[in-house]
Amino acid sequence: MINVQLPNVLGFVLGLLQMLLYAIYRNRGEKAMKKEKKAPIEPLKSIVIETQLEKIEQEKKNKDDANEEKDKSEEPIGCGV
Repeated sequence: MINVQLPNVLGFVLGLLQMLLYAIYRNRGEKAMKKEKKAPIEPLKSIVIETQLEKIEQEKKNKDDANEEKDKSEEPIGCGV
């Protein structure tokens, strides 16, 4: 008989505890929102740091693009090989 009663009693006690905690903390979110609204809101700032590595990579990309355009212009047109 105790094997059936133990899980039921334990579930009942934990259920009561859960309802008690809900009753205590149910309005906490509204109070936090009111405090947050009072604080001034500052716009986000973006900071970009350019390094030498970025400049070198950009220069390489520009050179590669120029070489590709040069290679395309030197290809013979209408070659039937």
